[in-house]
Amino acid sequence: MKILVTLFFTLWSVTTFANSAPIEGLWLAENKSTQIEISQTESGRWQGVVTSSPSKAELEGTQLLSAIVEAPDGYEGKVYAIKKAKHYDAEIKPVDNTLQIEVTAGFFSKTMIWTRIE
Repeated sequence: MKILVTLFFTLWSVTTFANSAPIEGLWLAENKSTQIEISQTESGRWQGVVTSSPSKAELEGTQLLSAIVEAPDGYEGKVYAIKKAKHYDAEIKPVDNTLQIEVTAGFFSKTMIWTRIE
């Protein structure tokens, strides 16, 4: 029985870690020109900062993602809406080489797709 339980937990942990995709790295926003680097902070949370934006150079250094933590279906945190100058709740799901970022504001939601560069 011990062997069966150990085997179950071993297989479960392997499939769990195999299915989880890290969000760390360089991403291309939906507009296909803005690049965001997602990295882990000292507190263990994740953040996303604009590293390049050819059409709007003033955005470079802006933190778009903050307070990102792991959740059962991916990650949860805040997304900064530049035009509204507000932070909104977001669910972030890594899928292959993309991030599906669902932003919720009241009864409305919008999904953005970012593509991995590195």
